[in-house]
Amino acid sequence: MQKNLFFGIDYGSKLAGTTTICYQNQKNKTIEILQTQKNEDADKFIAQKAAELHPQIIFIDAPLSLPIAYQNPNAEDPKPNFFYRQCDTETQAMSPLFLGGLTARAMQLKHQLQRQNIKIYETYPAFLVKKIINDPTVAYKTKTASVHDFINHLKKTTFNELLTDIQCPVMDNWHQVDGFLAWISAYRFSLNQHICLGNEQEGNIFI
Repeated sequence: MQKNLFFGIDYGSKLAGTTTICYQNQKNKTIEILQTQKNEDADKFIAQKAAELHPQIIFIDAPLSLPIAYQNPNAEDPKPNFFYRQCDTETQAMSPLFLGGLTARAMQLKHQLQRQNIKIYETYPAFLVKKIINDPTVAYKTKTASVHDFINHLKKTTFNELLTDIQCPVMDNWHQVDGFLAWISAYRFSLNQHICLGNEQEGNIFI
């Protein structure tokens, strides 16, 4: 079993073949990217890989809680927000309610993984790019964006020191990039370099 193993997960529709897991093989420092195939159950895929590799921490790009209005309907707030959590407002993320079934699946997955003593945290790769990279010259998930150019930029500039001893694989799509960015947030968390958004009572996003 690898010690201090982290998963970064880009979480997609259940059978779409877009869910990716990113982790570091600590034997050779190589970043490994695993992606589901079309019609493969993403939730079973994650559960299986977690059982095989035993990560201590998982950072997943998916809502893991609902607005506090649903958690505490008797709260004294005269205008409770039934659509957005504080962390959604701070990051301009989609509402967990808008994502519907994906949110429910992610919350169920969190419940299952926590029973295996795996800590699972919510992250948001797009906000990591906006807040930490913060470089308007770097195209991210646009028509002119290049996965190859984006990863090279990460290695040469923003996360140069962080990624010095890490061998990055060739990434084929933005789902894999987002899995890698989720892993970077997990790594930042392990070094206590992360940013925490929202409030603990309702749910946080970590980058």
